[in-house]
Amino acid sequence: MIKLFYKSFCASVFLVIIGSIFFDAIDYVIIFKVIGIISLCGVYLKSKKEKSSTIPFLLSMLVAIIGETVVATNFEENKKNIYIIFSIYYILNMIVIWSEIKIIKFKSKRFFSIAFFIGTFFLAYLCYTIIPMVYHKIADIKVYMIVLVATLLIFCYGSFYIYFNKPDTKGIWLLAVVFCFVFLNVIVGINHLYYYSDLTIVIINIMEMASHFFMVKYLLSDMPILKHDSDILLD
Repeated sequence: MIKLFYKSFCASVFLVIIGSIFFDAIDYVIIFKVIGIISLCGVYLKSKKEKSSTIPFLLSMLVAIIGETVVATNFEENKKNIYIIFSIYYILNMIVIWSEIKIIKFKSKRFFSIAFFIGTFFLAYLCYTIIPMVYHKIADIKVYMIVLVATLLIFCYGSFYIYFNKPDTKGIWLLAVVFCFVFLNVIVGINHLYYYSDLTIVIINIMEMASHFFMVKYLLSDMPILKHDSDILLD
């Protein structure tokens, strides 16, 4: 059954790419993306043994479906709603990873590493360059934009906390999710508010599907951090 769900997801991604490149078929692309996300939910439910994050994860997938549908159909008229939806999405994802954050001991030498400061500089640079570029298009709803950026940064630093305090292959999947989220916020904003490109839409669709895949891979990693392992983690 799990293999069937994976095959369904791969087929959905392929059809999303084909629909994005060769056809002006937004409705079909949305349907294929929904099928792909549902397939990943099936993989998660069939594979996950620790169920503490199941409800927030499934809710985050539902919110993702709603948000990505609104972005694809009418971004301009729904900017406020989109910012609210994705703020909720990042909060739900933060809840998903919270169970691991609270059992990992903070290690300053690991956390405040060169990689951490590079990541912080990168995020600050993006905020400094991108927000002024699109500000005139969002000035009337800037509060919602600030909330969106704040929730995204909270998730990013929550992910950094997990990875830098206990770097392993599981954390790499989480960093991939962070990269996708940040990249999508930048490219979606530029594409819809500054310079529109059909090729960019293809990239956005691929990155959206990739972010969901990476999150599931993170949650189902072969190196899970469970509560009964906390004694080892805190040594």
